[in-house]
Amino acid sequence: MRPAGDEIADLRQTFDLLQRSLAARSTLDNVFLGRYRVIEALGAGAMGTVFRGWDPRLQRPVALKTIKLAGGLEEERRKDLLATLTREAVTVARLNHPNVVAVYDLEDAPEAAFIAMELVDGMTLETLIGRRHKLSPDEVIPLGMAIARGLAAAHAQGIVHRDVKPANVLLGADGSIKVSDFGIAGLLAASAEDADTIFGTPGYLPPESLRGGMHGKSGDLFSLGVVLYICLTGAMPFRGTEVGDILRNTLFGQVRPLGRQVPDLPAELESLVEHLLEREVDRRPSSADAVAAELESLATARGLRWRFDPGAAAAGRGYATEPVKAQWVPTTRLGVVKPGASRPS
Repeated sequence: MRPAGDEIADLRQTFDLLQRSLAARSTLDNVFLGRYRVIEALGAGAMGTVFRGWDPRLQRPVALKTIKLAGGLEEERRKDLLATLTREAVTVARLNHPNVVAVYDLEDAPEAAFIAMELVDGMTLETLIGRRHKLSPDEVIPLGMAIARGLAAAHAQGIVHRDVKPANVLLGADGSIKVSDFGIAGLLAASAEDADTIFGTPGYLPPESLRGGMHGKSGDLFSLGVVLYICLTGAMPFRGTEVGDILRNTLFGQVRPLGRQVPDLPAELESLVEHLLEREVDRRPSSADAVAAELESLATARGLRWRFDPGAAAAGRGYATEPVKAQWVPTTRLGVVKPGASRPS
């Protein structure tokens, strides 16, 4: 067995190799992240790349997510950020919750880090909506309940997700529903070099974050409201052709009522989503536990259970617009203002 120190020392070269050979399957077969063999790339985003991997020691498949750190960080700052990520990874690893992706391991190198975690055999909620355009209320109720339960378990341990969206909800072919990537958006946000920008996904970021405030537990509930709205309608509640339009609509735009778009929508579900999307924190539900309890009551009364149904792509349907990726966005201090209003000095 290779010494642990050698594994860490090899990570820098491994990350370089991965960046050069994402499309070369034959090359990836010979690449290791720590002790994990890289099999294939599953997806890439602003935060890093996800690979299917294999743990030869425990003889099990894993998902390997690389995490890009902001360039130019001082050594002490990088160590502080990785220490934060490690603490949150340890906490998530201890959750052992059916609606949270299990974390197995974390290692770091000067340019990046990677997390080894549970491999969910299925697809993301983003992929499912892309195929089916939207889901029925009877599907959204148990789905939302599971997501809320995962958030509640993390919130109870002091962990805020900060990037709840369909791409971070994994749907297993076995019927499992798991929230992934806890703490990663927070790590990247903490590495910001500009105090007037935040890291997140436009359209899901809560108004308080866009105003320069903190993204707390209630911010995750706002993002959950966006997810449920998209599941029911196939469209974002806060739309725009440009990122700036999406941010302004999040702060000031009108949301098209769900009742006008979704036939047979239970009034309780419509009311819950409306409350999740409230712009003021104190008008949203009190906790993820409260949201999960309300959805569980609905599911029990209607005899609902989640069943994984990937469906088929409807001709010409899917997302109304392409899903927006996580990115650095300006706060109100940089001019995300209501049209016609004066810009902050």
